[in-house]
Formats: sequence, C-alpha cells, structure tokens
Amino acid sequence: TATTLLQAGTDILVMRHPKAVRELKKFVEKLL
Repeated sequence: TATTLLQAGTDILVMRHPKAVRELKKFVEKLL
C-alpha cells in the first residue's frame, strides 16, 4: 500500500512539475 501510494504521488508530481522532476533526477545522478 505504501509503495502504491508513493507511485501515485510521484505520478502526480511528474504531471504537475515535470521540470522539478528533471532537476531531481540530475541531483540523484550527481549523488550516484
């Protein structure tokens, strides 16, 4: 249930803030 809720939340964030998601991916890539 927690995973499903998390996926649904990320889907909403992707739809509302595509640019923020791109920046977040860049940030994660820098950490990795």
